[in-house]
Amino acid sequence: MGERGSIRRWALPAAAMLAIAVCVVGCDGDGGRSKLTSSPAPVAEIDRIEMLSLPAAVNLDNKPGPDGLRVQTYLFQVGRPQPVPVSGTLEFLLFDRKVGLGELDTVKPSRVWSFGPRDLPNYLTRSMIGWEYAMELRWDDDAPKSDTISLAARYTAPAGRRVYSSPVVIALGQR
Repeated sequence: MGERGSIRRWALPAAAMLAIAVCVVGCDGDGGRSKLTSSPAPVAEIDRIEMLSLPAAVNLDNKPGPDGLRVQTYLFQVGRPQPVPVSGTLEFLLFDRKVGLGELDTVKPSRVWSFGPRDLPNYLTRSMIGWEYAMELRWDDDAPKSDTISLAARYTAPAGRRVYSSPVVIALGQR
C-alpha cells in the first residue's frame, strides 16, 4: 500500500472537508441574497429587463389557494455586465391571457403593480447575479380570471422612456 494508500486514506476526508468549507463560506443563509446598507447610485436609463418568476402562483398568506407571484427583476445597461439599481418606476403588468412582447403597449393589463423611486430601495437586494428587485405581487381576493396569465415588467425612466421585459406565461391551473 505504501505512500499511495496513505494518500487515498486522507484524500476523501480532505475533499469532504473542502466541500463543506466552500458551502459554509459561499452560503450566507438567505439564498445568495442580502440586503445591503449601501448600493451604487441608481441610474435613470436602462436598456434591458430580465424578469424571473416561478412557473406557478404561490400561497403568500397561509390560507388555501394561490394569491400572488414572486418575481426577481434585473435591469441592465449596455456596457455594464451586472444589473443596476434604478431611479425611475418599475411596474408589473398582469394579463388574463397569453400576450407577446409586441402587444404590451396595446393590450390593457388586468392588473398593474407600481413601485416608484421611493419604494424601490425597499426591494433592492444583492444576489449572486448582481443587484435585483425581489417582490411579492399579491392579488389576494382579486384573483386573475383566466387559468393562464402573462406577466411583464415595465421600467419607465424619469424622462419617460419605457423598457419592457419579455412576458412570462404562468399556468394557474384549475381553481
